[in-house]
Amino acid sequence: MKAGYNVTVHDINCNAMKKFSDMGVPTKETPFEVAEACDVVITMLPSSSHVFDVFTGPKGLLQGGNLLRPWLLIDSSTIDPQTSRKLSVTVSKCNLKGKKDNLVIPLMLDAPVSGGVLAAEAGTLTFMVGGSEEAFLAAKPLFLSMGKNTIYCGKAGNGSPFSKADCLKLKWPKPFSRYCGWYSSAR
Repeated sequence: MKAGYNVTVHDINCNAMKKFSDMGVPTKETPFEVAEACDVVITMLPSSSHVFDVFTGPKGLLQGGNLLRPWLLIDSSTIDPQTSRKLSVTVSKCNLKGKKDNLVIPLMLDAPVSGGVLAAEAGTLTFMVGGSEEAFLAAKPLFLSMGKNTIYCGKAGNGSPFSKADCLKLKWPKPFSRYCGWYSSAR
């Protein structure tokens, strides 16, 4: 919101929804209603099963059949790469309701973050992004409005392993930094 983007919120926590509503931010009752109202959707959830449900569940983002309004879907949850890849394939089978540049299908990125709540509030998050380079480049201005670093990690599902590697690097800096350097150069 601070960066000037219009924001619409859905959360299963009614208190969180009220907090946003009291600030004048539009809220929606279901993920599907968010998808119907927004061109870009960002999710951040605690587990793979939550992410899968928000995307494909009965009131999920993808319940509009084969047609989606959002041209860009970003999942910033730290989840297993297989779920990210599976969702990316599912999204790639959809079509856009409207036109966005030359896109026919929506773009999907997995983009877990490093930095925590304080970094989010300060706008200094680091995003580790998996997905097509086209989607990454299209989303980069949005990422930079919320964080100070974006790291492109390659294909769909690659964001989470890099995010987890970043966490391990903080716990065991010397031995793990050698592995992270190798992993980064090996992709």
